[in-house]
Amino acid sequence: MTNLNLFVISCALLLCFGLNLNLIAQDEPITNQDVISLTKAGLDKSVIISKISSSKTKFDLSTDALIQLKQAGVADEVVSTMFKASSEDKQAEKPKRIKDELGNLFPRLKNSVVTVWSEFGQGSGFIISGDGLIVTNFHVIGPSRYVSVQFDELRKVEATILATNQERDIAVLWANIEAFPGAEAAKIVDTNSSIVVEEGERVMAIGSPLKQRKIMTTGVVSKVEARAIISDVNINPGNSGGPLFNSLGEVIGINTFTVGTRGPGVSGVVRVEQALQVITDARTKMNGLTAPSARLLPVEPKGEFPLDAIREVANEKKFNTDSYLFDVGKFTVTLITPRYKYRMATEVEREALKGRKDREKNSEIKGSFNPFQDFYGWAEYAGEYQPVLHIQVMPEIAETGGSLFGRLLVGGLTGVRLPAKVKFRADFYKMKLFCDDKEVEPIQPIKRAHMLNESNYLFNLKDATYSGFYTYPADAINSGCTAVRLEVSSEKNPDNPEIEKLKTKHIQRLALDFKPYFDSLQRTP
Repeated sequence: MTNLNLFVISCALLLCFGLNLNLIAQDEPITNQDVISLTKAGLDKSVIISKISSSKTKFDLSTDALIQLKQAGVADEVVSTMFKASSEDKQAEKPKRIKDELGNLFPRLKNSVVTVWSEFGQGSGFIISGDGLIVTNFHVIGPSRYVSVQFDELRKVEATILATNQERDIAVLWANIEAFPGAEAAKIVDTNSSIVVEEGERVMAIGSPLKQRKIMTTGVVSKVEARAIISDVNINPGNSGGPLFNSLGEVIGINTFTVGTRGPGVSGVVRVEQALQVITDARTKMNGLTAPSARLLPVEPKGEFPLDAIREVANEKKFNTDSYLFDVGKFTVTLITPRYKYRMATEVEREALKGRKDREKNSEIKGSFNPFQDFYGWAEYAGEYQPVLHIQVMPEIAETGGSLFGRLLVGGLTGVRLPAKVKFRADFYKMKLFCDDKEVEPIQPIKRAHMLNESNYLFNLKDATYSGFYTYPADAINSGCTAVRLEVSSEKNPDNPEIEKLKTKHIQRLALDFKPYFDSLQRTP
């Protein structure tokens, strides 16, 4: 090999080695010393800023380091760029949260969803137009005289039922959504499209299950039928009437039912096409009606009832229920406060504990069993004991006249004792609570259905009725009321209510029960 060839090879090796060093140098982060060197080399500040912006950085921006940069003549604009680049590098190092497309759509789509209230409970619904048309399930409202829609924790308004189709389980309501700033109309899928959703496509349901508001659940479509969509989206009581969105954020169905009693089961969704004619009927009807009021209705309070005050009642040896109960005509009324509710809920445990305490008298180990010990860790369940007053009105049960006559006759002739045939004495229709002459508006008026079929050697009860379960603010009955009365109407006499004035013991009992709550707010009712 000639000397010339050796020289060429050496030059090539050196060149490659130099390029590799340069590449390595480019991968290394730029430091304070690099910025100082570039400044002393006389490079313009715009060139140095470009270098910083295009490089990884490892700057020391402590007070001493900044003084050193200034003494070296580094321009203020360059130092500012160093701060910005350092901050961006730190942000890039943080782990990124992972969201799929539906998760990214949720903050916007939930603004089209409302909670629907009726006398028979709650469900969900969704706004489909800027003039306030809302689609839900028919079974959410049923034959209710009262319907309202709630957008968030503070805003609830009355709603008008415009059109229904019981067979398809569809109802269209009308509400004044001017009371709901931020509300949006959901986009209904183009039903003329050949594909509104595909099997295997991810979908999202939004609704108000259980005691929650605007909860998102996602799943996958497993089957698309002519009138329904089957998926594994988790649907709970309260989800009914809410929208099912496809992966593009378009409404493709109305969440209606769950199939299966064990495990999550599968969810049945009425295809949105089933609602189109009901929506058309609703628009025709609304043309001749006055728009519903935008007046805000009472809502559940945001505060919590003090848990200590509930815990105390669990261990009270004497608990007088008379101050919570009274009769109004053919109905029994119960005033239910958080303290009363918890006392009654733990009555079974309390009775069971009596037997154990009898055995503990002769035991060396005493007091080792406390059925209420889990109370200390259940703050998350505080929603069960909200600072509200429930008034329950239950029809009384009595033996029918024919039954009594028959039993006396057969017993007198044969000595055989027949079971008494008993019935509900009335059917609840509505109630009104008055503080003096002013009616107290309920947060929620609920009618509960009761269907009983019980028989034994003492009685035979086969009957169905409604009871009332109205929710009122904690200060509905307060010291400012000179007189408090309750009016209860039956279905037989809806316009002639039974009237009962609350006794002093009832009013004082409510004041004592809610005192811990108002003390926590530092105010008087």
